[in-house]
This record gives sequence, structure tokens and C-alpha cells, in this order.
Amino acid sequence: MGQQRSKGVTLFGIIFIIAGLLGLLSSVYSVSVSAVSSYSRPLFSLVSSGLGLVAGIFILQLKEWARKLEIILRLALIVLFIPSFLGFSQINKMITSVDGKQELKKVFDAAMQENFKMYKPEYQEQIRNDYESRYNSIIKILPIIMVVFWSLALIWYISIIFFFTRPKVKEQFQ
Repeated sequence: MGQQRSKGVTLFGIIFIIAGLLGLLSSVYSVSVSAVSSYSRPLFSLVSSGLGLVAGIFILQLKEWARKLEIILRLALIVLFIPSFLGFSQINKMITSVDGKQELKKVFDAAMQENFKMYKPEYQEQIRNDYESRYNSIIKILPIIMVVFWSLALIWYISIIFFFTRPKVKEQFQ
């Protein structure tokens, strides 16, 4: 008599396969367009996506080692994720630092200059005011969006660990 796979295990296995494939494609593209000095993030993504893909395939086959691999992978991602969640990431530094705000302001100014070319001079003051308003809104809202995103990702990782450590799920893999 063969092992029965629950709908939850099947769903997670399929999600891991799809996420792994998308992550691999994204990582390969990122490595191909990145400068040599910035390979670490795409390479980490390549490895974690590859491991997730392998785990997803073998979770569908109810291999115990794949279940453990997925738990270990999620624990590792949580550990690596914590510094970002606590505000040590490059994006958070960009948003909160004076230099980062100036860089973001340069991007907005460049976009504003491009829009100036399309409108008559009498409308340019309104465009400038609109861009200033958008810039100030983004500076205020982006940290909140990042915390929400990080929280959702953390909840996702924890829910995967919780699901695969439940006794009824564990017994499917034995």
C-alpha cells in the first residue's frame, strides 16, 4: 500500500516547484546582467531557488529528506532575513539616509525633467508640485510597505515550517 499525499503537501510541492523555477530564471537573468562585484545576491537566490525546486519535486514524492531540506531552507532564509527585517538592508538605508533620499530625489528630478519636455512652460510649475508631492508620499509610505512585505514573507516562512513539522504531515513522509 503506497503512501497517501495530502492536498496541502501537494499544494506546497507545486508552489515550491513554480517558485523555484521562477527564482532560477530570475537569478540567471540577474547574474547575466549584473556587474561582477554584485554576484552574491543573485548567486544566493540561484542556490536557494534551486534547493527549493529540488525540495518541491521530491516533496511530491514524499521523500523525508526533501521535507527536512525545505524546513532547513526556510529556517536559513529566516535567519538571513532578520537583518533586513530589522532595518539593516540596503533599501532601508536608502530610504532613511540623507544620501539615499538625495539619490531617490535625483531619480524623481530626472523623471520630472523628462516630463517638462512634453508640457508647455506654464504647466511646469504644476508638474514640479506634483512630483514633489509624490516624492514626499513615497518617502513616508515606502518604509511601511517594506515592513508589511517583510512581515508577510516572515509569516509565509514560519507557516511552511509549521506545516511540515505537524505530526499528520510528518507521518506522510515516513
